[in-house]
Amino acid sequence: MANGILLRSLYVVFAVVICLSRPIFAEPQICARADKSFQSFLSKFAEDASFQRIRIVFPVVYRYGRLENGDLRTELWSAEKLGHLDGPLILTRAQRQQRNVVQEVSLTTKTYVEVFHYKRDADSYEIVYAFRRVDGCWFLESLHNTSL
Repeated sequence: MANGILLRSLYVVFAVVICLSRPIFAEPQICARADKSFQSFLSKFAEDASFQRIRIVFPVVYRYGRLENGDLRTELWSAEKLGHLDGPLILTRAQRQQRNVVQEVSLTTKTYVEVFHYKRDADSYEIVYAFRRVDGCWFLESLHNTSL
């Protein structure tokens, strides 16, 4: 358990360094109204596919693998690539319950949040979603799949 916490802490430091070293947006994003809270944004983002599409920074950074295993890879995904996923980008509350997936939200700063999806006591499903707030609106900027 302590090993998992240490690895997550290392990942947070790594993710913050990576995020701070690149531009926030490759293209301008439009947000009509500021989000009331991150939790309300996240619920809508997971449940509403049309809302989800307008709240993703393209190209979105997709990482897979594990730094500690030496197999970490990074890709830039377009909207077209996301449209061809076999499953949902992020699980809804009902899907998480059905699949026994836990969601944890880590507010790193006022403008950067990470959302962890994982199965307890298993490495078969672990994804970290990174969101950034700009002008009061939250956007998905990257995801990291460490599932085995």
